[in-house]
Amino acid sequence: MKKLTQKLTDSWRVLPEGKEELEQTTSLPALVRNLFPFEKGAIWCYNNFCTALRPEENERIYLCFDRVVCRCEVWLNDIFIATHLHSEESFSVDITHALKDGENRLAIRVEGFDPKCMPNYAQIYSYYTLIPMTGIYGNVTLWKKPVCKIDDLHLRPDFATKTLSVTLSLENCGSPCDAQIEYCVLEKGEPVKTLCKSIAVGQQAADTAAFCFDTISPWSPDNPYLYDLVVSVKTNGKTETLKKRFGFKDLRVEDGYFVLNGKRIFLTCAHTFESKEAIIHAKTMGFKCLRYLTHMPPKEILDFCDEIGMLVYEECAAAWGMQDYEGMEKDMAAYLDNMLLRDRNHVSVGIWGIFNEQSGPNYTLKSSILENTKKVFDFAVNYLPNMRKLDDQRLILLSSGRWDARTDIGSFSNPLSNTWNYGWGKESPDAQACEFKRAPKDVSPYIDGLGDNHIYPTMPIQNDVRDFMRNIGKDTKPVFLSEYGVGYQLELYDLHYNLEKTTHPDHPRHAYYNVQIRHLEQWIEKYGLSKVYPTPRDFLMASINANAIQRRDSIDPIRANPKLCGYSLTSFTVGNEGVYFRSGGLVPGVVDAIRDSFAPLKWSIFMDSDQLYQNRPFEVELVLCNEDALSPGTYTAVVSVTGDDGVVFLEEASFVYPESKPLAASVLKVTVPGLQPGEYTFAVHVNGIIQPTCATKAIRVYDLEKLEKLSQSFYPIDDLFGIPDLLCKNGMRVAETPENADVIVVGSLHDADKSDGILKLAQDGKRVVILDCKFFDSANTSAQEFMQTIEFDGEAKTLFGNCIYVRNWLYHLDSYIVDKSVFTGIAGIGIASMELFREVYPDHYFTDTAKPQRTVCASFGSGLFAKDHCIAALTMGEFAFGRGSVFVNAFKLLETAGKNPVADRILYNLFKSFGC
Repeated sequence: MKKLTQKLTDSWRVLPEGKEELEQTTSLPALVRNLFPFEKGAIWCYNNFCTALRPEENERIYLCFDRVVCRCEVWLNDIFIATHLHSEESFSVDITHALKDGENRLAIRVEGFDPKCMPNYAQIYSYYTLIPMTGIYGNVTLWKKPVCKIDDLHLRPDFATKTLSVTLSLENCGSPCDAQIEYCVLEKGEPVKTLCKSIAVGQQAADTAAFCFDTISPWSPDNPYLYDLVVSVKTNGKTETLKKRFGFKDLRVEDGYFVLNGKRIFLTCAHTFESKEAIIHAKTMGFKCLRYLTHMPPKEILDFCDEIGMLVYEECAAAWGMQDYEGMEKDMAAYLDNMLLRDRNHVSVGIWGIFNEQSGPNYTLKSSILENTKKVFDFAVNYLPNMRKLDDQRLILLSSGRWDARTDIGSFSNPLSNTWNYGWGKESPDAQACEFKRAPKDVSPYIDGLGDNHIYPTMPIQNDVRDFMRNIGKDTKPVFLSEYGVGYQLELYDLHYNLEKTTHPDHPRHAYYNVQIRHLEQWIEKYGLSKVYPTPRDFLMASINANAIQRRDSIDPIRANPKLCGYSLTSFTVGNEGVYFRSGGLVPGVVDAIRDSFAPLKWSIFMDSDQLYQNRPFEVELVLCNEDALSPGTYTAVVSVTGDDGVVFLEEASFVYPESKPLAASVLKVTVPGLQPGEYTFAVHVNGIIQPTCATKAIRVYDLEKLEKLSQSFYPIDDLFGIPDLLCKNGMRVAETPENADVIVVGSLHDADKSDGILKLAQDGKRVVILDCKFFDSANTSAQEFMQTIEFDGEAKTLFGNCIYVRNWLYHLDSYIVDKSVFTGIAGIGIASMELFREVYPDHYFTDTAKPQRTVCASFGSGLFAKDHCIAALTMGEFAFGRGSVFVNAFKLLETAGKNPVADRILYNLFKSFGC
C-alpha cells in the first residue's frame, strides 16, 4: 500500500521572535512554557524535511495540525500558506503548490493570547498565570488525499430507535465529478450491513445513510460495546477510506437522577489530565466518568475512553475565566462548535460542559474579573439551540457550580431538548431571577437552591457541616455536586527535582517551589521540628499519607444523601488536590479509599463523636448507600464492638431497605452502652448478602477519672467556660489574686484594656496561659471569600507575631505535634490527625513569631491561599517574657472543654507539663 502520511515530529528549531541566540532544538510538542518560560511574545518554529509524498493526478498534499496555541501563520519554502486562529481546533492547509522535491523548509509563527480577550484555559486567574500556553501541541502531519476528499463524517447512533444515521460531507477542489460511496457496518470485525450509492459532487456535497438494527448491544462503563462504520469514497479513480467507531448509549437526567441506557446511576466523576494510565486507575477506583476541565482531551484519549468504558464530561478553553470583549460571541461560538464537531462521534462523550464557575447577572462575589462576565453567561444560555444543531444526543450542562445563581434557568439540557431543563434543586421557570442565598461560610462556595453546586467545607468536617451535606436537596429536587474534595501539602522536593530534569532552569515554577521549600525549612528550624521527622520531605509526606483517611471521611456524607444524584471529586489530577503526584504515582491508600467509598453498596456510619468519655452510652447511625446493588426487603444485621479484650457488645437487628430504592437510607440506629477506656472497632455485618464496604469505624474511649491529681493554684481571667471546674476536679486550686497564683489562665477576654495588665504579670515573673488567640489585637476572625488570598505583614510586630484566621478547606494547614507531653494519651509527635482532633482542630495560627522557648505544636500549609503560597506558623507554644512566660494556644479548647475528652485531656496534660 502506498504511504499516505508522514509525521513531522523531530528536529524542530524553536526561537523567540528576534532572539536567534535563544534557539533550541526539540521534538513535538514545542511548548513555550518548557522552552522559554519568561517569553511572552511570538515564537518561530522551523522544520526542514524531505518527503516521498508526491501528488499524482487528482491528489493534493495537506499539512495537518492537531492543535496550535493560539494564532499561527504557516510558510513553506518562503511561500505564505495560511493563517489560523483559535487554540483547540485541528486544522489542515493545502501545501501542494509550495511543496518541492528535495528539502523543504517549513516555518510557523505562533502568537499566544491575551488572557482578557480569548478563551484562555482559566489563565485569567492569578493563581494559574504561572506559565505561558503558546506553542505547537500534538502532531504536525503530511497527508496525501484525493482532490475530492472526505471533509466530515457524523455518526448518530440512536439508543431508543436502534438506528444509525450517517451524514457524509465531501469537499472538492477539482472539477465536478461523480462519487461512488460504500457504507459498511462492522460488528466484532464482521460486516453486518452494507449500502452503496453514487452522487454528483461540485465544490461540496453531502450524503446521508441510515441503518436499522433488530437488536443492539448498548455501550456502558461495564460493557463498552463498539461497532465500526467503514466509508469508502471513490472519485476520479482515487479512493479514500475512513473508519469510525460508534456505540449505542443514552445518558440523561430523569426525575433529577442520571440515567444511563434506562438505568439510574450515581454518577461518580473527577476532573483529570491526559493519561491512559490514569483512566485505568480511575476505573479501578469506581469512577464512571472523567471531566476534562476547561480543555478538550486529545483524540487518542477519547479513543481509549471509548474502548475501556469511561464516560467523558468535556469542556473547551472557553469554559473558565471568559470575559466580555469585542469578538467574544464569535470566539465562544467557534470554540463550542469545534468541541462538538470534533468529538461528537465518540460514544464515551456523555456530557458537554459550557462553563465552570462562571458568574452571571446575580453573582455577588467581589471580583473585577467576575463582574466582566455577565454578557458571556447570557450568550451561552442563548446559544443552546445552535449547539443542538450540531449534536442533539448528549446531555449539556450549563455551568459547573452555577455561580450565576439564576434559579430561573435550568442547569442541564437533556438529549433532544432545545431548552434548559429544571430537574435539579429549586430551579424552575417561575423562580425569581434575583433569588440568591449564600450558604454558611463553612460550606463556601455553595449557593442555596442551585441544582449544580460546588461545596468546599471547612476541614475537618464538624457535625453541623456534615449534617448540612447530608441534607442538600432535602426539600428540593435532586442536586448534582460537581466539585468537592480534600487536599494535602504539595510534595515540594519531588516536584522541584522533577522540574529540574524536564524544564528550563528559568522556569517560573522553580521560584514558586523554592520559596515554599525555604519557608518549610525555616519553619522547621524556628520551631524545633527537626526531631519530629528525619527530613523536611517527611513532613509533607505525612500530610499526603493522611489523605486517604480524609477522602473516606469526606465522601461518607455525600453517599449518605439520597438527593445527591452524582459527585465529581476534586480531583483526579495532580497538585494539592489530586490522587496523583505531579512527579508520578498514586497517593498512598487512595485507590482503596475511593474504591470503597464509590462501591455500589456501602455503609456510611455516623456518630456525634468517635472520641468518647468512659462509661457513657452513645448512638451509632447506619446509612445504607445502595446503587441498585441490593433489592428492597427486610434484612438482618449483626452489630458489634470489639476491643483488646474481644467482643464487648453484640446485637442483632433487622432493617428494611424501602421499595422506593433510594440511593441512601438510614436503616439502623444502635445505642451502645458505655465502654471502658481503650481503642475499639464498631462493625456491622448483614446476613445472607455480599457485604457492603466501609462496614467498620474506629472508636476511642478516654480515661479521665484515674489521672494523677494536679497541684498548685491558678487564677482565671474572663470567660473560661468549664475549664476552672475541670482544673479543680483534677486537683488544682483557685487563687484569690493573680499575685498568689502559680499560673494565670486567660480565657475569652472581653476587656481589651486588661491585656497590658495580664502581660505585666508575665513580665513580673508569672506564667500566663492564653487559651483564646483572639487575645491578640492582630487576630483576624473575618470570613474569607472562596479562593481569597490570605495576606499578612511578613514581619512580627511583637514577640507573638501575627494571629491570622485560616479557613482550612481543600487547601489547608496541617498541624504537627512537637512536644508529646501535652498530648499524652492522645497522640505522639508527628502530624495531628484531623479526625482525632476534629472538634478541637485550630483555625487560627501565629505567623512570624519570634523563636519560642518551647514549641508544642506548629503548622504548615502549601497551596493557593496565602502570600508566597504557603503559611508557616506556631499553633501552641511558650515564650519567655520578662521574668516570666506567656503560653499561647490556637486549639479550640475553650469551647470544647467538658464536652470533648480530647480537649479535657489536652488541658490536663498542659497543666501537668507546667509542673502543676
